Amino acid sequence: LGSYTSISFSDFGDQKMGSVGPNEYERLFFVQRINGRDEMVLNDNVNNQKHSAYNQLNLMQKIKYQANDNLTFDYSFYYTHSSNIPRYDRLIQMNGDHLKYAEWYYGPQDWTVNSFKISSTKPVLLWDAYKVQFVNQNYSEGRFNRKFDSNSLNSREEKLNIQSLNIDLNKKLSPDFFYFYGFEASNERLQSEATSTDITNGQESSISTRYPDGD
Repeated sequence: LGSYTSISFSDFGDQKMGSVGPNEYERLFFVQRINGRDEMVLNDNVNNQKHSAYNQLNLMQKIKYQANDNLTFDYSFYYTHSSNIPRYDRLIQMNGDHLKYAEWYYGPQDWTVNSFKISSTKPVLLWDAYKVQFVNQNYSEGRFNRKFDSNSLNSREEKLNIQSLNIDLNKKLSPDFFYFYGFEASNERLQSEATSTDITNGQESSISTRYPDGD
């Protein structure tokens, strides 16, 4: 019986570019919400790319059970979660004499995987070895943006569930000839939602989704 556990956490602050970097990447202004209005604030250091910070958590657990010389069971679990991730190239876009967006970020990204695998190396008539693996994945992500001096925060959120089954078999007929065969099936389900929220009163209305719902 074997087990492996891994936990990591990363916290990234605002990026800082070098003084000889491209001028178009400089952060001349950033937006602050003051008394219910968006205000452009002069950045005291244009190389400090304000509002580009984010953090991320990663978890991994693996368990292996060797039932006998020919049979092994493996279970794997993965989970990763991020904070909101700002999209810097959108946040520095200008529209005339003011910034185009007050907010533009990817909502928390979550990815969960459960995987179970059976491996056998005991030869029989039709195969010498086989592997059977079932995997279930869940992924979610959102895109959020609000234009400068607008009260409407647009959100487009996706949730994706993927289930897959994979079977691989092989057979050696002679020292120079072998064949392998198998089967694979997958099912994907997408839930896509989109709303526009008035940040002053919380009122929501529907907008176009990024993808269609369904299989």
